Amino acid sequence: MVVVLTLALMPLFLRAIEVGQVRELAARHNVTSILVFGDSSVDPGNNNVLRTIMKANFPPYGKDFFNGRPTGRFCDGRLPTDFIADAIGYKRFVPAFLDSNSKPLDLLHGASFASAASGYDDLTANLSLVAMCPSVKREARNHRLNGEIYDALLEGKADKVKQLCATVNEQGLHILTIHDDTVLHLATFSRQANLALDLLDSLPDLHLGKMTRQNHLGNTILHDAAVFNQSRDLGEKLLEKAPGLLCMRNHLGETALFRAVRYGNKKMFNFLEEKISGYDEANQQLFLQRSDKTTILHIAILAQLFDRGVEAERYGSALDLAKYLVERDTSWETTYPGIDQGKPKLYKHGGSPNAEKGVGEEHTVISLGQGEQQTTTPLFLATKTGCAEIVEEILKIYPQAIEHIDEEGRNILHIAIKYRHLKIFQFVAKREVPMKRMVQKVDKEGNSILHTAGLKVKDYLPGRMKGPALILQEELLWFEVRVKEVIPPHFIDHRNHMKLTAEGLFATTNNELRTVATEWLKRTSEGGTVVAILIATVAFAAAYTVPGGPNSQTGFPVLLNNPLFVVFTVSDVLSLSFTLTSVVIFLSIVTSPFRLEDFLDSLPSKLMLGFTFLFLSVSLMMIAFAATVLLMIHKRESWTKVLLYALSFLPVGVFAFSYFPLYVSLSETYKYLLKKVKQAIPWTHFFPVLSRVTHFFGNCKTRVTRSPNPLQRQLRNNEEIEEFDAPVAP
Repeated sequence: MVVVLTLALMPLFLRAIEVGQVRELAARHNVTSILVFGDSSVDPGNNNVLRTIMKANFPPYGKDFFNGRPTGRFCDGRLPTDFIADAIGYKRFVPAFLDSNSKPLDLLHGASFASAASGYDDLTANLSLVAMCPSVKREARNHRLNGEIYDALLEGKADKVKQLCATVNEQGLHILTIHDDTVLHLATFSRQANLALDLLDSLPDLHLGKMTRQNHLGNTILHDAAVFNQSRDLGEKLLEKAPGLLCMRNHLGETALFRAVRYGNKKMFNFLEEKISGYDEANQQLFLQRSDKTTILHIAILAQLFDRGVEAERYGSALDLAKYLVERDTSWETTYPGIDQGKPKLYKHGGSPNAEKGVGEEHTVISLGQGEQQTTTPLFLATKTGCAEIVEEILKIYPQAIEHIDEEGRNILHIAIKYRHLKIFQFVAKREVPMKRMVQKVDKEGNSILHTAGLKVKDYLPGRMKGPALILQEELLWFEVRVKEVIPPHFIDHRNHMKLTAEGLFATTNNELRTVATEWLKRTSEGGTVVAILIATVAFAAAYTVPGGPNSQTGFPVLLNNPLFVVFTVSDVLSLSFTLTSVVIFLSIVTSPFRLEDFLDSLPSKLMLGFTFLFLSVSLMMIAFAATVLLMIHKRESWTKVLLYALSFLPVGVFAFSYFPLYVSLSETYKYLLKKVKQAIPWTHFFPVLSRVTHFFGNCKTRVTRSPNPLQRQLRNNEEIEEFDAPVAP
């Protein structure tokens, strides 16, 4: 296509074709760039940088060029290729590929590789000392060599890699990839520590100054070793050859020690930590944070190294690392003055917080659930991500850190509640004295911790996928039970800067979730109703088709006196009763008004009760079916009937047991409520009452069996008075 296009553009120079036609022709053939190859007729100045006498960078060349300056073109002005580029509309002239002044964007639409005196034969270029061809050949040989080394590294052929590296001048420090990775970079990256050690041993001393080479990310060989290497020997060898590697940072400002923590490499972290132990504390801090002040503890939390789901060894290593880092982290000391709202703000209906200042009122549009700026301290970052172990460790070493307030005016309670981390919330709530202060704090937007419970977090997902109604119930648990019970009563009606109470904010935020939960409950109840009716149909039919059939003379069942027949009858009747009860419960859910407060207890309780009766009916139906099978076998009936019974009951069992995961989710949501119910019931008050009753009846029995003398009666009366007057133990 290039040849055809070139021939098509030749009439341009004879003025036989218009510029518009040229551009149309280029567009039709999808020409995006111009690549020029040739000799002096199209050389724009490549020979200027070559060791040859074939140059044209002096007058009178270029006298008709722009500004009348010589450029290396073997003519007075522009070349034919320049006119073509100008006619197409790309640029006024094609740049020389070897021009040091050319920028990458200048080469976007093409470049010229032409060299004067290059000729048709390579011999011509060699005689003219035009080094373009040897340079290209050298680059080609280098690319082939890099390909062989790269393949050998991927295949783990260490001997071949060492053999190929011996043929290049820089050996293991030879740049191998387009990202400026050396052979040692890739050997470390591919976890071939022995190969890396051999390459370091064979490295000539004159190349040791190049050990600090960095790739396009700024990573040195030690940076990669800190991530992928598990051997101290390689780290020792690298620092022996180039001690300066320990202090070098990549483009993110990370040292090798920082990278070891970021990727959870405990062995390399311990090794590098020993190397910096000789530094004073101020210099050690430089290794423990990168240029943007992000500390190692931040990275350890973000990397989720403290997830108990990972293997126990890695979790233990991460926790040990955290204890080491927490002792050196004092970022919580940089705090912001919080807003202590000792008295909540209460506005009259239609009032404004700025009314007394004469500020006009206007309709306020609130935007809920918007993202927040990332907290900067490890304490709040661990709280946000749910790393309870880190929070506990920080507060264990620095108990006063619990008072930390971020730039938004939030304390640790705000963060734990917003991201729904119950374990951290309960841990902080146990500290009674700080809690009395923290529950009265409001952020810069006037939100109390109860307001925070009403906020919706976009990036929050429950630990297990649940139905919308169960998610809404969990939100109500946070709002109505967990947070409201720790906040002072007068804060319940506190209004934020949007003039919203916490309840109003919660209702506004969860309005969409309430709608979705309503539809989900209706669909679930309707599905449960269908299954219950199917089971009721089977149970009702089984009651009239008893196993063994009736006696033709008396009409009573033939197997009436068999114990298994009693099991069949009782289980079938109970199954029918339970399944009809579940139908009634499901219908009560469908006809419910679906108020917001109903999603906390009423609706989930009905749903759980309905599924409880449904599963009981299924279980009893299975028992009745098993009794029927045993009765059939006992009477040696045909196995065809047994198979028919099994196939007819299979769909019912599948439908019923498909709802079992939902039942488990429902039961889990009641663990917290049941715990609160047990705490609310004054069990300890029952035992003194029982003891009094027992004591009273014991005295009566004693009076009947033996009449005490007056002195004994007086002493006993005194004891009873003392006992009843004594305070009841809580």
